[in-house]
Amino acid sequence: MQSKIYTICPYPLNTGNTDEKSNFNNYSALDIRRIQHKINKRPREKLDFDNPVTIFYKLVA
Repeated sequence: MQSKIYTICPYPLNTGNTDEKSNFNNYSALDIRRIQHKINKRPREKLDFDNPVTIFYKLVA
């Protein structure tokens, strides 16, 4: 199975320089979870300015 990989964040987060050439080995598990949390809590225009976490829990509840 092949998957496409997309750059999620076009600008750096507060956890350091996170560009598409970043090596995840340079980040701790806690750093990655913080980045993941920031990305998933960010409002999205395609979700009518809701965030993915809220939409997910609405669908599984």
